[in-house]
Amino acid sequence: MKHSPMRRAATVTVAAFACLLLSASVLAAAAQPLRAQEAQPVTFYRWTVVDAPSLDPHRAADPTSAEIVENLFLALTDYDPQTGAVRPELARAWEIAEDGQTFTFTLRDDVFWVRYDPDSRLTARVRAVTAQDFVDGIRRACEPTSAPATAALLASVIEGCAAVNQTAPEFITLEALALVGVSAPDPVTLVIRTREPAPWFLAMTPALRPVLLDDIRRYGDGWTLPGNIVTNGPFVLSGNGPNRQMTLLRANPHLPDDLEGPGNVARVVFDVAPDASAGYALYLEHAVDVSRFSPEEAAAYLFAGVRPPEALEIPEMRVGYFGFAHDRVPFNDVRVRRAFAAALDREAFVAQALGGVGLPMTHFAPPEVFGAPVRDADANVGYDPDYAREQLAAAGYGDCFGFPSVTLMAFDSASAWVDFALRAWEEVLGCEAQVFNVQLVRFPQLLERTDASAVPSRRPHIFTLLWLGEYPDEHNWVGGVLWCEAAPRTGRVCTDTDDLIAEAAVAPDAEARRALYAQVEAAFFGPDGEAPVAPLYQWVTWLSVKPWVSGPLATDLALGGLHWDWVEIDAAEQARCRAEGAGAVGCTIPFLLPSPAPTGTPTRTPTSAALPTLTVTAAPTTTPTVVSVPISATATNAPTTTPTVFSVPAAPTVTAAP
Repeated sequence: MKHSPMRRAATVTVAAFACLLLSASVLAAAAQPLRAQEAQPVTFYRWTVVDAPSLDPHRAADPTSAEIVENLFLALTDYDPQTGAVRPELARAWEIAEDGQTFTFTLRDDVFWVRYDPDSRLTARVRAVTAQDFVDGIRRACEPTSAPATAALLASVIEGCAAVNQTAPEFITLEALALVGVSAPDPVTLVIRTREPAPWFLAMTPALRPVLLDDIRRYGDGWTLPGNIVTNGPFVLSGNGPNRQMTLLRANPHLPDDLEGPGNVARVVFDVAPDASAGYALYLEHAVDVSRFSPEEAAAYLFAGVRPPEALEIPEMRVGYFGFAHDRVPFNDVRVRRAFAAALDREAFVAQALGGVGLPMTHFAPPEVFGAPVRDADANVGYDPDYAREQLAAAGYGDCFGFPSVTLMAFDSASAWVDFALRAWEEVLGCEAQVFNVQLVRFPQLLERTDASAVPSRRPHIFTLLWLGEYPDEHNWVGGVLWCEAAPRTGRVCTDTDDLIAEAAVAPDAEARRALYAQVEAAFFGPDGEAPVAPLYQWVTWLSVKPWVSGPLATDLALGGLHWDWVEIDAAEQARCRAEGAGAVGCTIPFLLPSPAPTGTPTRTPTSAALPTLTVTAAPTTTPTVVSVPISATATNAPTTTPTVFSVPAAPTVTAAP
């Protein structure tokens, strides 16, 4: 899985969506009272089916835990909630040495570890966060007991981290930890050494968080329990209420004002629902302010071909694509690859194969990624039937005459992809269905058969995959998937384009890197491009949000982490709707599933920004038909065995400041 000078680590989402847990108690000296609030603090209400996430920033592996960590613990840097750009957080500034491998961060000296006592509602200041806390945190994150994705990601880039990660925990010594490329010359200076020149490393730094190692050693596995845990972010843990209700407070008076967002939420309360349907019912009753959909509601919307009421469309860092085997006839001919890629109408694909849940893609990296082109850039071919036919004819297969039989292999929940592509290739290119030997397989088998080490004669000619980005930089996209030395599953050989990728990977100037990556994407997907793969769509999620909730939710969630202190709630309107219940006027647009459940192909989703209102007069009396949407997966992780019906963040969050 490793390669040099560019490496692709295991999948990680740097920040995530979701929930909350327990609280802290026990005070140290210098306790101060909770900042002034109204008798009823502005509260963001949510639901979750997860009631025991990890609060350990280096053990959190699920979306619920990751979002809690995002709001309890500050990181070295942060993704701006409005722009997605990397911005300072605990680091005031940074420098990259001429060797491109030494990163020196100057830290703030005015951020403190705090401990909150839910009984007295006092927050005690423990001590300042120091560079050594980052050293301890990064070394700890390298250990194999940390979240696997995070540990693998750091091991791929930080000097000495891989050796620790590959050592059994009982054999890790202080000497081995000391070899990890991180040091603290003084309390406000942090130095990190990478394994190779890595200007893209800054895109990963929002994942680096400090820990107070003394408390972890003191309490062991119980360090995150109430009364033990210390944090440094804007929110603290409060406690559990009736029916396992969970509460988090914005109660860190020691946090500098410039590290707090402009929102007004002072409290976050989670109800625990037994399943997604029950959680969505809470949303319709105005008991919670944000909700994902149950599988039944999601399936009904897909079939109806309309966007759900009050829905935000959240782009994700993942792209679905068809791959071509460059080392097999006829796809060793670039003209054949161009023809098959240009015959695919991405907008129609999203509408017909995905029920409208996705954004068309004609290049590889999503627009939110550093160095990526704008969506549907003019330099890309995209859907062009005439061009497709010309290219196939130039390759000697006009009207698909004489085209050999080829294998199309897809993971078993991507049958809709296959159906759409077969129709397109027949209508545009004249290649009839019998040309294709279609195989739907389990994801592990697909990865095995498309691996770079697989025997070429056993490799499928065409295959489906999704790539989930590990960090928002083109290095992780064209560099981690398409670069010839990244052991690409396409089997492509090196060209001049790979020289551009390698140059962009080490170029210290950001604008120079942007320009190089623009050339790379054009060289891959332009009219004279290599067409190494055929990008199809960017994955999106739909999130229902009440009218009284505002803030940069869509951009904030695009990179996975929702900053609770950036969300504003109209408390008066929220209180009115909560008091009046499900029948309250102007509080939501409830959707009842049609009965009987519809069947057939989902219709095209309207592209208008206006959200259509669904008029349904009766509740469902039969079980709706479930629509299978391709499962999220990456080139390193297999999806679950059961097809996912609809991909949405687990109870996404929004919150703000009092």
